Amino acid sequence: MTEMVISASLALILHYVAIIQLPQGGNISLVMAPILFIALKNGVVDGCVCGLIVGIFFVSIWWIFFYHRYKCCVIIF
Repeated sequence: MTEMVISASLALILHYVAIIQLPQGGNISLVMAPILFIALKNGVVDGCVCGLIVGIFFVSIWWIFFYHRYKCCVIIF
């Protein structure tokens, strides 16, 4: 479990390191490399769990950014 969280954190860091910038605004990065490493080493289920952890990290960071940017417009029930 610790290895999966460390790999998910590494994937989060690698998300901001672009290898190639594409002309239409996209980029190619190594986000999936730590998840693939976990899947190859421990199995498909652990790779899916690591991918789920990375997805939760990305969504939580996006919500934090969205809330702080549009603080006056967000109504939390």
